[in-house]
Amino acid sequence: MIKNTKKNSHKKYNIAIWGSGKGSLVEPIYNYSLHSRKFELKLIASNKKNAGILQRSRELQIEQLLLKNPEETLKIHKQLDIKLIVLAGYLRKVPPQILREIPVINIHPSLIPNFSGKNMFGENVHKRVSQEKLNFSGITIHFANEEYDEGAIIYQKAVALTSGNYEQIQKKVNYYERLIFPMIIEYCLDILY
Repeated sequence: MIKNTKKNSHKKYNIAIWGSGKGSLVEPIYNYSLHSRKFELKLIASNKKNAGILQRSRELQIEQLLLKNPEETLKIHKQLDIKLIVLAGYLRKVPPQILREIPVINIHPSLIPNFSGKNMFGENVHKRVSQEKLNFSGITIHFANEEYDEGAIIYQKAVALTSGNYEQIQKKVNYYERLIFPMIIEYCLDILY
């Protein structure tokens, strides 16, 4: 008989998703978590009280949090035993005290360093790709740090483009975000724990 000697191989870790918008990545992450051997979606948080991502949390009956005070946010994350924060369309910097306590990963809709940094998110990125008439774009998943899009890269996926229309670019990149991000979350938890 072969024994699995990996530490905590059957433990599921709690994750939180932070977002500022509609939360289009919540459902694929939630659906993946239902069958994941590694994580459970425990909390959805936003810095905007009317963000669509909070509506998704209500629909899925997942606890939600309006991000205001970093100390209170950290306290709640620790109470829920959150082991990883997943940024999915979160448009602010993560407070340093949270970065010191809980690993944070982000997904970005381009191949960093291209089209990254402050104000480079979502539609803004895809419009720039369209303006530059590139035949590829992509996604980057990286650890978050105190600067926009400068943390260590975990994974990148190039996406070939057949149209220069930014709506088509956004649709194609979002397909790969929805497909790949949940698997990379699980991979990160394997690395971290």
